[in-house]
Amino acid sequence: MAYYITLFSPDTYQTFTETERSISGFRESQKTQANAIKKGDKLIAYVTKMLGRPFFYQKPTRKEHRVDQYGARKLAPF
Repeated sequence: MAYYITLFSPDTYQTFTETERSISGFRESQKTQANAIKKGDKLIAYVTKMLGRPFFYQKPTRKEHRVDQYGARKLAPF
């Protein structure tokens, strides 16, 4: 099993989530990479251009961190 990153804008991701999620689009220049994807491989969705202001959350999200170094958060629009 291999992992691949696929890029979405908030709009294209929203459209993708309203489908069966069985088809993802690729640019013509990415044809070779798209053809390399096999059944069982995983696509990792990377959503670009998220809008909105970050907020700060002080509670640590991982047990080993006393102070969370990633305190600035952003809610995903989906």
